[in-house]
Amino acid sequence: MAKAAKVKIRVSTQPVVVMEAEVARKIRQHARTSMKAEVCGVLIGSTEHERMMVEACIPGNNAAQGGAHVTFTQDTWEHIYKIKDKEFPDHKIVGWYHSHPGFGVFLSEHDLFIQQNFFSNPQQVAWVYDPHTDEEGCFGWVGEKIEKLTAIRVGYSQNIEVSASGVNDYEDEDAALDSMVKVRRQGEPEEPAWVRWTSMGLGYLAAPTLIARARCSCSAGAASRARTSSAGCASSKECASHSAASLAAGEDSRAKRKRWQTLTTNRR
Repeated sequence: MAKAAKVKIRVSTQPVVVMEAEVARKIRQHARTSMKAEVCGVLIGSTEHERMMVEACIPGNNAAQGGAHVTFTQDTWEHIYKIKDKEFPDHKIVGWYHSHPGFGVFLSEHDLFIQQNFFSNPQQVAWVYDPHTDEEGCFGWVGEKIEKLTAIRVGYSQNIEVSASGVNDYEDEDAALDSMVKVRRQGEPEEPAWVRWTSMGLGYLAAPTLIARARCSCSAGAASRARTSSAGCASSKECASHSAASLAAGEDSRAKRKRWQTLTTNRR
């Protein structure tokens, strides 16, 4: 049987996007402030080869908002660069984000126009979030096209490492294009501090209530056992009294019968 021919192809890989968990939280929080109109902002971070680190975001204040579109105005850009120059002078704009309240995650024609004209760098992405469904996705440049990216990680960047180069060789044309991100198992990040503090606080608040309930249960059980014991004692005493009375009655009856028999014998 003839061996299937292998074709060597070259595939331009998707960029690897690593977003800090706090950035994702701020984007979602911003989107939930407007459940009927879109909001927008820019992503701040750094790039290294095919890896993009999203470390902060700046809300797009004064943007022209609509139910199904959003536009960066001149006032919006002035606000963005003012904050960036002050707080993130050593970082760069690595993309933008916007919300799709209630109509899913994709890039509309208007969104594509913004990506192509304002975020045309191959290492700039578009992040989309739907606050109605909590669905989110990331789009970026793959070659000369804008596609939905799959190599996305939201978490803690210090625990994520990348094993990929800009261009990969695949000998089999059916080879799967797997994610190029490996998440370290060792030293896995703990849950955020505020989650631990909240859990501990709730535990401390609940402890007195649980202890009080336990004491009430113990008291109720003891009282129930005491009542049962008292009732049992009373029943035992009653039974003993009845038994003694029965015995006395029996002895009295036998004594009377004996006296009657003696009398009858004497008369004879």
